[in-house]
Amino acid sequence: ILLPNNKNVVPTAEGLGELVEARTHIVPTTSIASGLAAMVGYDPEGEPEEVVQDMRDIVQELRCAEVTRAVRDARIDGRAVREGAYVGLLDGELLVAEDGVEAAALKLIGRMLEEGTDIVTLLRGEELGEADAERIAQAIRSLDADLLVEVKDGGQPLYPLQMVAE
Repeated sequence: ILLPNNKNVVPTAEGLGELVEARTHIVPTTSIASGLAAMVGYDPEGEPEEVVQDMRDIVQELRCAEVTRAVRDARIDGRAVREGAYVGLLDGELLVAEDGVEAAALKLIGRMLEEGTDIVTLLRGEELGEADAERIAQAIRSLDADLLVEVKDGGQPLYPLQMVAE
């Protein structure tokens, strides 16, 4: 069972079965956070096809958001984004461009909450400190008292914060 954890790797992973003699199953995860959420459905004693389907079902229900920095001035989806801005992507689409990680994260979460969610997992990247991640988590908790917010240390480069809503 392969979890690509990157949208650019999914097509390559899907072609892997033609290159190796082993039986492969792909769960098309597009981020580390979505890969971790999919692992909830993993049962090492289950039938592979059923386990993979359970994991795929989990991924289908997720909303995934990422915050990263623009590496150059650009125009994306008709929006001007300046170099160094924190851009927020929701399910792969640019949604916000802000001066800080927290501002971008809170706008992304606002959109995710509109559609209803019970659990939000924050995956802290290598450039986001623990205290900053906890401050963001607390700000998210203040938006909805019934929302469970978890913070995990992902250590991923390039994305100071990845989030998954279940």
